Amino acid sequence: YQRRVHGKQWYQPEYMGFKTRNFVEIGRVILLKFGQFADTTAVIIDVMDQNWVLIDGTGLGGAPRGVKNIKDITLTSLTVKIQHGIRSSKLAKVVEEAKVKEKFAATSVSKKLTARKLKKESTDLERWRVQYNRRQRSWLIKAKYGKLKKRVLKAARAKHVKNPT
Repeated sequence: YQRRVHGKQWYQPEYMGFKTRNFVEIGRVILLKFGQFADTTAVIIDVMDQNWVLIDGTGLGGAPRGVKNIKDITLTSLTVKIQHGIRSSKLAKVVEEAKVKEKFAATSVSKKLTARKLKKESTDLERWRVQYNRRQRSWLIKAKYGKLKKRVLKAARAKHVKNPT
């Protein structure tokens, strides 16, 4: 039995809006979600079984070589062509040649992580500046909206006033 939605199998990438699917595979660049190295990138070196993978992030400035649970990682769309069990030094060269850091930095996930980090590390004065600018922008928008609304209402009243002739 295959479940069908609008004539397509429900698990097809085209139906779900994805161009490709991200699979757990050797060479897949991942993002760690938990632990000391949270929000850092690494590469899957080997798949141990259905729940565990061997990762290495030393070439990306991330986690050291070790075993991670699949539930603790997020798969990215980036891959690197490597053989399983590659050494850290060779992996670092391959990652540098493939410009993985630059490609990951261009993704929306990386931009969100950077923004979150900047917000977390901001000083009291910087947070106050953001709040003040937000208030100023809101006041300007309200003032401009009020003027436009007044002009539209005035034009509407002038148009709909009955002529006494």
